[in-house]
Amino acid sequence: MATPFFTNKGFHPKLKVSLEPVLSDGAHQVATDLKELHLYLYNQIAHALKQYQVHSTSQHLPIPPIKIGDAIWLDLWNI
Repeated sequence: MATPFFTNKGFHPKLKVSLEPVLSDGAHQVATDLKELHLYLYNQIAHALKQYQVHSTSQHLPIPPIKIGDAIWLDLWNI
């Protein structure tokens, strides 16, 4: 899965948003906003993946019961 950051920059960031060592009020607000944005984006991606999974599983046909010795047809188009 590609994150939005990886899609834009081509690499994954190596940072954690932590509010403990921040001394400045402005920096603390930026870090809080960034942490909230990360949580929002994470939830949006999780929601999109869940909707994709629900839609894709509803479109699949059930696997037919095939036993050893059954005659089947193979499509050799890509082989």
